This record gives sequence, structure tokens and C-alpha cells, in this order.
Amino acid sequence: MTDKTTRNSKFVIRSSIKLIVSFLILVLIGVIYFLPEQIISSSRNSAFDENFGFNMIGEDTTLKNDYGTIDFEDTQKHGYGYIKNRKSKNHSFGLIEFDNKTKDSVFIKRVKIKFPDSEIKVYKTSGISYAVVDGKQIYIENFGISEVVGFNGNIDIAVVINTAGVLDSMIYLSSKETPAYINKINRADFFHNFSSLQTDRTHTIDAVSGATITCVATAKAVNEIFLLSENKILKDYISGISGNFKVTAELNKIWILNLVLLVLVFVLLSIKKFRKRKILTVISIFTVAWLGFYLNSSFTYLLFIKSFTTSLSVFTIAYILIVLGSTVWQKNTYCKYICPFGNAQKLMYKISPFKKRKAVFKNKHLKIVRYIVSIFAVIGYLFSFEILSEYELFPYFFSINTSYFMFGISVVIMLISVRIPNLWCRALCPTGCVLDTISDISEKKIIK
Repeated sequence: MTDKTTRNSKFVIRSSIKLIVSFLILVLIGVIYFLPEQIISSSRNSAFDENFGFNMIGEDTTLKNDYGTIDFEDTQKHGYGYIKNRKSKNHSFGLIEFDNKTKDSVFIKRVKIKFPDSEIKVYKTSGISYAVVDGKQIYIENFGISEVVGFNGNIDIAVVINTAGVLDSMIYLSSKETPAYINKINRADFFHNFSSLQTDRTHTIDAVSGATITCVATAKAVNEIFLLSENKILKDYISGISGNFKVTAELNKIWILNLVLLVLVFVLLSIKKFRKRKILTVISIFTVAWLGFYLNSSFTYLLFIKSFTTSLSVFTIAYILIVLGSTVWQKNTYCKYICPFGNAQKLMYKISPFKKRKAVFKNKHLKIVRYIVSIFAVIGYLFSFEILSEYELFPYFFSINTSYFMFGISVVIMLISVRIPNLWCRALCPTGCVLDTISDISEKKIIK
């Protein structure tokens, strides 16, 4: 009777801990999902100084410079600047001589690259630099004025609007987003979706799965430019501008099917009889192909420590809830059976030619290393070493872009997995460390 009472007591304590952890997770998700919109709304109440002035910066004639390959220092962020290979004509500016290091000079150069043979007049009002091209198009950038943040920081863009009230194009300039995701967005032709949009109505465009935060932030950056410039700039060039323009980036309805599949996989793995070796191999292949190469959708520890000004998609929120819920109640199902990068390592080990499979490193030693790496990654990121935001091999490996150093590292990890199983997961993965810690707390392995 005493043993039964003890077991019941332990069960109640463990269940209570899991409920508390689950509640804290729900609060965290609520903050991540709802707070960004409040931040944006409140920030809009602080408008630019109306007395800043309206100044003409320069009027273009010709400039004595040969551009060739251009990467402006002001726009360099992880190698993604507005770069264009082109031999241009010799030009020079009249009226004002510009220092090449000034932001205004850089702005004018970017406009010249976009419109090499056009008549350009450059202005600045209320802190916003813009250019009028051939009297028919208005070119506006969000450098220095944007409060919208993507996954890793501001997304620098420009918009070109014609005097007929049509958004001719949106130009991606630079960002600190993970390059693999920017490439994925480019391949999906996401930026082209902003072309030929009427500015007197709302629009919905398809976001790219696996890079939803970047897509949503880009759309909000476009809206922000319109919001800040419509009464100060656009009204002087576009007759009857309505102020109704808004563009929203959303996942197409296939996300519902993907969510159903995700739930199904987690449900199946919660049933013990489905965790047999052959079934797990099939699930590993499926998650590598689907979550990895097709969706390129990863769960990352950065979701716990980042402050977003862009709301996450319903799919992403559901993904987070499912992963964290299974971590609390099913001992970290995601890392054990579902993570595509972990499963890719397992599959490499399965085809290993090595017959003698003695442990090279003990788990307890690798666990210590993983805690050290994770603490360093989190603290480093919190202290603005933003390069650590790219300390995730998942997006680089599944994007299969050989031009990135991190892709090479991911390939090396895969090759090592032939001899040392799941080295990344056991020794180097911060996400796995966070999830295992949550699982240990929930199972009362840390709290005694």
C-alpha cells in the first residue's frame, strides 16, 4: 500500500510539473505570437519630425565613376548586398559634389544602378530619401527608417511606384537573414510577387514555406514604406492616393495538409508499436524528404530567445506547440524520431561499412560538450554576436547550396556520422540541448 501511495505521489508530482511547464510554454507562445503586432502598433504612434524639412539633395547629370561589381559598405550584411555586374557609362552629378562615404551618395549610386539611363532627381523629407525617375516613377528605400524585423534583423528593401498608382517592383537590397533562406525565397520568385500591385487596394501573396518569417517581414516592410511616405511623398505624385494599400504574405492552403501530416507523424510515434526499427527507418526517410528537402522547416532554439516584430504563421505556431508538447509529455519525440537532420545522420550510420561499432565517445561526455556549446551560443547571440544565429546546419544542408561554408560543415558531419552516430545531435546541437533539458525537467530528472 505504501509503494502504491509513493507511486501515486510521484505520478502527481511529475504530472504537476508537466502541467506547469506546459503552461509556461503556452505563455511563451502567446508572447511570441501576439506581442509583435502590439510593438508595431505602438511604434507607429511615434511619427517622424514634421519639421525635418524638405530638401533636394541632387539632380542627376553625369558621374565620373566606373562601377563594375558593386557592393556598398553601408548595405553589407553577411555578404548580401545590392550587387550587380555591369559596365556602366561614365556619369557625373551636377549641383552638389558628394562624398562617396555618405549615405546619400550610396543611395544615389543604388538608384543609378537600377536606372542607368534615366533622368533622376533625389530628395529627402522627414528622414526619408527618395528619387523621382523620369518624372514617372518614385524610388523609395527603407534604410534607417524601418522598424520591421525578420528572423535576424531588418530587411532592407526599395519600392518603385509609378505615378499611375501601381507598385512596379520591390527590390531586395540586403539583410541579416540566413542566406540559405534568402536563396530559397529567390528560387521561389517571391520578390516578383510584389510587381504590378495596385496601391488603392489590399493584396495577398504566397509566402515560402520554411522561410515564412522572412516573407511576412518583407511584406510588412513594403507596407511600412507606404505608411510612412503616402502623406509626405506619394500624395504629391499620385492623384487620389487612397491609403488603402496593404500586402500580406501568407502560406497557401497546402500548409493545412502539411500540418495534418505533422500531427499524424507525432501521433503515430506516440504509440509504442509504431516505434519498431523498420517503421522508424521509413519515418526517417519520410521526414528527411518532406520536412527536410521539401519544406526545409526546422525547429530552432532561437525561437525561445528572439524578439520578433513579425507574427509567426499558424503553421509555425502549431509546429512549435507540437514539438514542445511532445517534449514535455513524450520525452522529446522530435529529437528522437522526427528531426530531419538527426534522421539523415541515422540513415548515414545505417549504411555504414564499419562492422565493429564500438562507442567512440560516451554520451555523458558529449552531453557536457553540448551544454557548453549551447550556453556559448545563447549568450553569444544575446550579446549581439548575430553570426551565431546561423549556428544551425539544417537550412544549409537541405538547401544543397555548395557555395556556403556551413553546407560544407554539414556534409562533414554527415560523413562523420558513418562512424560516430549523431555527433551533431549528441554534442553540438543547441536545439536538442534545450529540448532535452525541458524533457528532463518535466520528468523530474533535474528537479529533485
